[in-house]
Amino acid sequence: MSDRWIWLPKSLYPDNQNTRFNALSGGPEDTFAVAAFRKEYRFDKKAASVRLRFSGDTLFRLWCGDEFIASGPPAVGGDFIAPSLLKRFNEKAEKAGSKGRLYEGYGLTETVTVLSVNTLSAHKEGTVGRCIAGVKAVVLDEENNVLPPNQEGELAIAGDTLMNGYLGGNNPFIEINGERYVKSGDIGKIDEEGYLTFVSRKKRMIKKKGFNIYPLRIEKRICSIPGVDECAYFARREKEHEATYLYLVVHEQGEKDAILSKSQQILKNEFFDYEYPEHLEIRPDLPKTNVGKIDYKVLENEK
Repeated sequence: MSDRWIWLPKSLYPDNQNTRFNALSGGPEDTFAVAAFRKEYRFDKKAASVRLRFSGDTLFRLWCGDEFIASGPPAVGGDFIAPSLLKRFNEKAEKAGSKGRLYEGYGLTETVTVLSVNTLSAHKEGTVGRCIAGVKAVVLDEENNVLPPNQEGELAIAGDTLMNGYLGGNNPFIEINGERYVKSGDIGKIDEEGYLTFVSRKKRMIKKKGFNIYPLRIEKRICSIPGVDECAYFARREKEHEATYLYLVVHEQGEKDAILSKSQQILKNEFFDYEYPEHLEIRPDLPKTNVGKIDYKVLENEK
């Protein structure tokens, strides 16, 4: 998706027209979610619905209200949403009496944004939902063979919304059983019920001691610790090898020593030795891009 936008209801404007505001500029791949939202955007239920689309992390940075409305939910997308923040958001929405919930989804510019999404009626924790109508997804191995359910590989997408191609000859498309698919560049898996799990951006994969490390898998697990707002797992060149780092940002009420201890325990018990970071620390914040995403390039090049 190339933009983020905000629809504000016609009831807020004297000309009785919907007004569209450009909010942020986004990258080529996006996640989506369904959410309750801030009291400040309260509106007449007979008016046009309010929709929001922007970075999941930005949502939480902007969200500070204590009350939610229970009208039709907006859509939120743009980046990975920390499970601990998602849980806090949904708990506060439920406490306030809102029917809205925050659920993850997944999309690509090449498929005209959203392609799968969790909904109130069909959702599974840890996934990005099922494909929407008219869209198909498969998982491929390195030779472009379709893998069975629950096997990890590169996600490939087919459907009526696929773009025609890239200017300049880059060709991410393949044909499977006479149907045109676009290779996403993302690692994931699909279960027997059709729910997609996003594992990692393929380009973020780290090679260490001959093994593949998928940072997002580690980040998701660490971000599920209560009190952790966000984290970043990355590699940085040090002398003759690449050292791995894990930086955490904690909620202001979080106990730093307890969170570090819990993180170390999880990394030791749930991950392989080669995935354990050589450097683990809590930071006050993480560098961000101009659209509010963690800037991994800055982290990788820090001295």
